[in-house]
Amino acid sequence: MAILTEALTRQIVKEINETQEETRRGLAQRRHDIYHDGGKRFLIEAIRGEFGEDSVREMRIAPINVLKPIVNRRSAIYRNGPVRTTELESDQALVDAYTQELDVDNVMHKAHKYFNLFANTAIYAIPKQGLMGLEVVPPFLYSISPNKLNKTEIDIWVFSAFLEGGQIAPTRSVGPATGKQQFEKNQGYRTRPDAVASEEIETDTMRRQYIFWTDEMHVTTDEKGNWLKLDPEREMEQFVNPLGAAPVVKDYQWHIV
Repeated sequence: MAILTEALTRQIVKEINETQEETRRGLAQRRHDIYHDGGKRFLIEAIRGEFGEDSVREMRIAPINVLKPIVNRRSAIYRNGPVRTTELESDQALVDAYTQELDVDNVMHKAHKYFNLFANTAIYAIPKQGLMGLEVVPPFLYSISPNKLNKTEIDIWVFSAFLEGGQIAPTRSVGPATGKQQFEKNQGYRTRPDAVASEEIETDTMRRQYIFWTDEMHVTTDEKGNWLKLDPEREMEQFVNPLGAAPVVKDYQWHIV
């Protein structure tokens, strides 16, 4: 059980922005981009570092993505949807409806790909246009705080945009204690201290928010870890997790869904 305090969220945000965590997220994002056919810029970077700028100008660079077919071949679970049956016949229609509505087979197939690509991933249950949805989140878009006594258990999940390299931005603002949050890949790039793409300027505030989830609490913070009171009239009640559990399927659980 993790009790969130403002001092704790400030400390966690500080750690997220330190070199070790930024390096972890940066390497994961690079792997993600290479898998999605975005490896050319990394190849150019390597050639420039090894042979110089002249070599980059002289070469005809056409990278071949060998990572994607390897990952896809290894990701056989949910390629063909499993058959789900219930003990009570009356429950079958409900299970079938949820499977279709949440697009469970495709979500789990993507999760298996990301598990093989990153060795860990998470499935985030979030509202989409008023309906519950499942989002497969790559590990550069979240950080975790494990249980102090059992490091295999996760006490705190923190979802946030990654501001180094390729821009990853939330597609909409965060609602009051509902977890309304999803992420998309945006092809703009950010160079300190200026934002390059117009969308990056428009979503700068959202990108600097951190979404904290524990089984007991749900908190949105600013870039320093200070709590944002999205519903001031509710005082501390707004930070209670109404679900009673963090809305995340851990990487060692998703394969049995």
